[in-house]
Amino acid sequence: MVDVGSEVTFVAVGEDRFGNEIEDVGIVWEARGGEVSEGGAFTASHTPGIFTVRAFARTRTDQAEWTGTVLVGNEGSAKSPAVMGRLLYNRVPINEVTDLPPNFWMKDESTGRAYRGYQALYDPASSTYALLGLKEGRLAYSVDVALGNLGLAGDYLYEQQVDFPAEPTITDRDVPLLRAIRLVNPVDNSQETRATTDPKDKYPFGELRFEWIPLPGAVEYQMTVSASGESFEVRRETNSEPIWWPTVPPNRDSEFYRLKVAALNVYGERIGELRIPYTDGYGSDYRFHVLRTITGSALWNELPVPGAEVQLRPERSRFSTPLLASATTRSDGSFTIVDPPQGEYWLFVISESREFKVTPSAGPAWSGRPIVIEQDSVDAGVFYFFKKIEPVSPARDSVITDRTPLFRWKSFPDAYSYHVDLFNDVTGEAIYRADFDADTTEARVDVELQPGCYQWTVDARNPQGHVIASCCAWRFTVAGS
Repeated sequence: MVDVGSEVTFVAVGEDRFGNEIEDVGIVWEARGGEVSEGGAFTASHTPGIFTVRAFARTRTDQAEWTGTVLVGNEGSAKSPAVMGRLLYNRVPINEVTDLPPNFWMKDESTGRAYRGYQALYDPASSTYALLGLKEGRLAYSVDVALGNLGLAGDYLYEQQVDFPAEPTITDRDVPLLRAIRLVNPVDNSQETRATTDPKDKYPFGELRFEWIPLPGAVEYQMTVSASGESFEVRRETNSEPIWWPTVPPNRDSEFYRLKVAALNVYGERIGELRIPYTDGYGSDYRFHVLRTITGSALWNELPVPGAEVQLRPERSRFSTPLLASATTRSDGSFTIVDPPQGEYWLFVISESREFKVTPSAGPAWSGRPIVIEQDSVDAGVFYFFKKIEPVSPARDSVITDRTPLFRWKSFPDAYSYHVDLFNDVTGEAIYRADFDADTTEARVDVELQPGCYQWTVDARNPQGHVIASCCAWRFTVAGS
């Protein structure tokens, strides 16, 4: 290492294969970044840089060559410690990956402030860097090679702390650059954000999917999710593909999750990691919340009922209590209510479609049930809708004398079977229950009915046993003798 304009002399000696010096070898000198005499005296240029001096000699049978590196710094830099080496990515010189120049930054660890008294040199032809003009003590230096306007996502990064002695010395240190992993789902992490303990990104339980751009040379990715609190055990997985579907429970209270991703090469060496650009630096984890959900679906005959309204209310009465949360069923009949409150409620699925209209009331068709919401997400299951089936006899509000009446109904096109119920209208006691195949549309009661009031219903069912068509109860009276 020399100052600009100064001189240093190189000595080249030829040896045979036994290590004996060869006299009178004609050595030719070449230099880049300065001048070198026939005797090997190198005079540095007046421009700082990383330069080479080359000596070679030819004999009748062989040719020998030697190349040395000369660091030329500003005046006085030769008296201070320095660090130099090559910039590498995945064991390959960085100039074979990108022709963008590196940026250097240093910090004095004793004060925590930026150290500006150094000089950075870089030779793009050899991917060699040098930091001159250093001082005694612990200095942290970082290197980044930016790939356009992507922020940190996709850049090549490196951080290192080095203790420098008081005397002038050169520390030979190659820099294995890490490439910053760029997320493409659920967010693009190239956008600058603020470091926070209350992340703005929130995702419903069960819908979390992370995906990132593959890194050149990566054969394995290591993913970790941890929580800011103590309620969640750290989850670790490895994958050869740049995608991960971690299943993590909803956060408790003010907790949040941290995602870390690292990329490894065939040697098991880390060549990339997730980085998040902040306004005052960057972080190595992506922070997010997972919200509790209520999930379920609405079906008719195992087919989806899309466009139905889902309502969460405090009590069974649908219209006289406040609406706490809502959703709409998707094209596949599924629904998700995100971040519902904890407690005991009623969940309703309501369809305005007239094909599910069974009763003569003015309101829409609906299905509902009680639900208890605690910390974790809830699967509310399937809400089944059904269409209308037409009873025939005994007719509604009729009076009959037959003590073993014949029940008749119209055939329903999608029926796999039918079910008939007969109840005492006063006591609610079940008098008769029976199932019939799809070809049957009438059935005679096998018990003798006493005089009094009764109700009967018929419904159609599918092969799974789910009701697909039903009717309002028809009341009739058996006359006394």
